[in-house]
Amino acid sequence: PALPAIRGTLDGTANADLLTRFVLTVPALFTAISAVAAGRLIDRFGRRGPLLWALLAYGVAGAGGGLALSIEWLLASRAVLGLAVGVIMTTSVTLVGDYYPGAARGTIMGRQAAFTGIGGLVFLIAGGALADLSWRAPFAIYLIALALLPLAWRHLDEPVRESAADASSDKVEGGAEGGSPAMVVLLCALAFVTMAAFYLTPVQLPFHLE
Repeated sequence: PALPAIRGTLDGTANADLLTRFVLTVPALFTAISAVAAGRLIDRFGRRGPLLWALLAYGVAGAGGGLALSIEWLLASRAVLGLAVGVIMTTSVTLVGDYYPGAARGTIMGRQAAFTGIGGLVFLIAGGALADLSWRAPFAIYLIALALLPLAWRHLDEPVRESAADASSDKVEGGAEGGSPAMVVLLCALAFVTMAAFYLTPVQLPFHLE
């Protein structure tokens, strides 16, 4: 909802329309980039440390967008935000697998999906209300991460990771089968179309409503 107001501050800037839309899409790009590396990162350095640092970066970079004095500053803060999101998402899902076995894991993943949907609804509405005050105000929502940080530091334990031999044994016992390459391509294509449609709406709709 703040995009049209951000666009208004960029009058006279080259490619202002495109740069304004990048405010919403740049984090997703950097989330994809960091998520690829996050798996190796947390396997090497553990889950807890990277998650705590990512939460800190999320809160600081996210809220920092509201203090931006230039489009370059704003986009840079959004890039850092995206990097943090990739680590948080990957680590969170991995911790669910570490903490919860069997059916309990499915229950927790279902709750996570539910809260993701509820959070998206609540924070989008809150962002719209805050955007009526100033385009900078919605960025304050990211400060919630800093409130979660001490809770994560106190209550999340580093899981005991299995040895390579144990992991190999689990794979043999599980009898996992390789997926069809064609099915993988199809799923990736569907994911691409879904995310493209997902981002088209918030990127374009505010300008049409205005």
